[in-house]
Amino acid sequence: MKEQANRQVSEAMSPIKVTVNADNSLVEALALMMSENVGLMPVMQENKVVGMIRLSDIVRVIARFVLED
Repeated sequence: MKEQANRQVSEAMSPIKVTVNADNSLVEALALMMSENVGLMPVMQENKVVGMIRLSDIVRVIARFVLED
């Protein structure tokens, strides 16, 4: 167990499959996540990672909007 805990992060991480631009809509991000079967995506702006978006973030925003009407 101790040996596994001392592994490098690079050995356990998942590769980035897809990214989304900060200017893309939530619908575009959702469609991309669904087509690539990912639940987490880096958000890019000017070729830099500025954040991460989770599928649950998108669902929360949509649910809040739907429930408010």
